[in-house]
Amino acid sequence: MIPLVLPCDHSLLNSSAAFLQTGWWASFKGNHGWTSLAFLVTLQEESPALPLSVLLRQLPFGLTLAYIPHPAVPNSGLPELARTLRPFLPSGTICIRFDLLEELPAGGAAPPSVASLRKPPADVQPPDTVLLRLAEDEVLLGGMHKKTRYNIGLAEKKGVTVEKAGVEALGDWYALYRQTAERDRIAIHSEKYYRDLFSHAPSVSLWLARFEGQLLAGNIVLQHATTATYLYGASSNEHRNLMAPYALQWAAMREARDQGASEYDLFGIPPTDDENHPMHGLYRFKTGFGGRVVHRLGAWDAVISPLFWALWTWADSARIWYYKVWKKRGKGRA
Repeated sequence: MIPLVLPCDHSLLNSSAAFLQTGWWASFKGNHGWTSLAFLVTLQEESPALPLSVLLRQLPFGLTLAYIPHPAVPNSGLPELARTLRPFLPSGTICIRFDLLEELPAGGAAPPSVASLRKPPADVQPPDTVLLRLAEDEVLLGGMHKKTRYNIGLAEKKGVTVEKAGVEALGDWYALYRQTAERDRIAIHSEKYYRDLFSHAPSVSLWLARFEGQLLAGNIVLQHATTATYLYGASSNEHRNLMAPYALQWAAMREARDQGASEYDLFGIPPTDDENHPMHGLYRFKTGFGGRVVHRLGAWDAVISPLFWALWTWADSARIWYYKVWKKRGKGRA
């Protein structure tokens, strides 16, 4: 059956299991360069309609990228869904980019369900992550690496305090986040971006860790449905021996559990435990909390305009190389 696609009000998207598919996320991204369309999709007769958010990004020369993050539609139905959506999209749309939650099969080869789609130069959302099943304290601690348990206890013993703050403390957190971005050579948004997130998300919290009044670390954690997601983290260059980030995660996990979440998503790690990877420390930090390492399919494109898609992905590859290789190489020189 060809999918039945009907435009709908954005409020109907809020029943989506994935926060990136909600109406409030679409509204939030609307303040930062995107527009959005909302649909109800019926895949088979008498099956329930699935909400679907499509985000649109204007590219140069009147072109458009259509982006669908974490859709609930099965991967086998994506090619037909893409064809059905095309009449609703701007005429200059070069592709529909699906960001898929399905896990890679053993061996890492893409499954037949995406055979007709094309892999873009880079994923949008992190395809590799750690998912932690929330439970009682003893069970959580028992599933952690012994060094992680030690660091949680060390932070408490040394006097690191953790507080759940509001948006009024975001300025202090952002100053620390800028320091983190400079140290780790990562790109970040403006402070307004994170403030807008707090004004749109129904359940988002800011966690701060201090030592003798000095801010050492801060996390932003979003809770939607039964999943809490660690979105952003900042840490100071000072007192790193006090292990404040461990105390933050421990507090946020227990709070999420007590608020009804059953899963904690650490949201992004390097693909393997490779000591030569520049973010290897992040891999060891996040996997130390236990849980399950997940490798998802990530982004795949249903190409609408092959010529413009090829030109755009070539330019995007050059941009990615500049920021990830050349610019970092320059920063490494004295």
